[in-house]
Amino acid sequence: MIRPVAGIPGHFLAFGLSLVLHVGVVALSMVQWPFSKPLHIRLDQPVVYHVDLVTLAPPAPGRPGPVAPPRPAPPPTAEVKIPEQPTPR
Repeated sequence: MIRPVAGIPGHFLAFGLSLVLHVGVVALSMVQWPFSKPLHIRLDQPVVYHVDLVTLAPPAPGRPGPVAPPRPAPPPTAEVKIPEQPTPR
């Protein structure tokens, strides 16, 4: 908390300090802005990225290669015996 100085309340001093700092930051940005290098974007050339997602080289000796995921087993086929219909008498 800022204490009052010469009869000026602390919240006025805090506001004044904040105002001075903000004006200083804005003034510094306006001084630096003309000296900054402009950014040039060429819109007539397409953007091309070269990305290697996989490597086709064989694995190094001594290191295991990639493991294939296990294949799910087919569902078992069970023979269902249908009971014979009773013959009418």
